[in-house]
Amino acid sequence: MPQFEIYVAGVRANAQAAPVLATRLENAAPGDLTPDERRMLKLVIRSASEVSSVVSERERLSPARLRPLMLAVTTSHNGLESMLSMKAGLPADVAERAPLAARVHDTLYPNGVVFLMSDADSVWSESHRLLTRIDDEKLEHAIHQLGGDEFLAAIRKATDVLGDAIGTGHDKRVMPSSTALQEALVRFGRAVGAYCRMLAAHCDEEDPGSVARFMSAVAPIDEHRAGQRGTVEDTTTTESPAPAPETPTTPAAPTPSTETKAA
Repeated sequence: MPQFEIYVAGVRANAQAAPVLATRLENAAPGDLTPDERRMLKLVIRSASEVSSVVSERERLSPARLRPLMLAVTTSHNGLESMLSMKAGLPADVAERAPLAARVHDTLYPNGVVFLMSDADSVWSESHRLLTRIDDEKLEHAIHQLGGDEFLAAIRKATDVLGDAIGTGHDKRVMPSSTALQEALVRFGRAVGAYCRMLAAHCDEEDPGSVARFMSAVAPIDEHRAGQRGTVEDTTTTESPAPAPETPTTPAAPTPSTETKAA
C-alpha cells in the first residue's frame, strides 16, 4: 500500500534541484493523465521555471555582470570629458571653438567624471541626468560642432544597456525582491504536493495497476529525496572526527606538611 502522506505534503528543493525534479516528474507522468492531473503537472513545471527565472535575474544583477556595463558608461563619459578639456585648453587664436568647448565642459563636467567608482544605480542615474541636461539645454549641437558625436552616441547606448540591466531602461523588468527565490521555491514545493494529491485521489489502493501507476509517477520524488540524504551523508563523512575529550587528571593528594606531622 503506498504511503500517500509522504508525497502529498510537497517537497523541499534548492534552486538547482527544482528544475531537475520538475523535468523528471514530467518524464515519469502516466500516459493517461486526467485533465486535473495534467493541470497540476503544468503548475509544477511553471513553478520550476519561475525558480530559474529568479536565479537568472539575480545573476543578471551580479557585480560581475554589471561591472563591464558600468565601465562602458564611464569610459564614454571620460572620452567626451577629455576631448572637451583638451579643446578647451587650446589657445583661442589657434582653436576658435576653444571657448565653446570650455563652456560645454564646465556645464557638464565641472569636477570631471565624478561617478567612476559608484555603484550601478548611481552610474546610470548620473549618466541619465547628464543626457537629460544635454537634451534640455540643447547642447547636442555644440557637441557636434566640437566633434563629439561618437562619444555622445556611445554614452547614450551604454546608458540604455545599463538601464535595461538594472530595470530602469526600455525593457520593463521587475526586480526580484530579497525573498523572491525562497518564495518561488515554496511555491514549487506546494505545486509538487498538489500534483501528488491529485494522483493519489485517482489511485485505487485495491488495484495493483493503479498503485503501480501512482508509484511510477512519484518515483522522481523518491530519487530526489535519496539524493538529498546522500548529500548530507557525504558531507558528514568527509568531516574530520571530533577529538575525544581528554580524561581529566585527578590531582595528587597534597603531601602533609611538617607541622601536620608534628601535630
